[in-house]
Amino acid sequence: MMVGVGHQEVRLKRLVTIIVLAPLVIVAVLGGFWAYQTLTITEPYDEVWIGLNSRLPDTLRAWSCGEVRGRVTGSMLAPMGCEGFWK
Repeated sequence: MMVGVGHQEVRLKRLVTIIVLAPLVIVAVLGGFWAYQTLTITEPYDEVWIGLNSRLPDTLRAWSCGEVRGRVTGSMLAPMGCEGFWK
């Protein structure tokens, strides 16, 4: 009788679950923070927002830059990553 096999299977399932869920949680947290920053910042030169935003696909960057541009006033230069979307 192999009593230890069941425990090894449970450990393996837990490991696989952690390996699969950890990246999803990280993406969800960073994505949520990026969206929060996009919808709440009042100055477009926030370094963390620029870092996240400049690494996103064009569609998401266009939306984010447009949201921030609509909230700021004056003729500011486009933050890095928003050059083509800052109108």
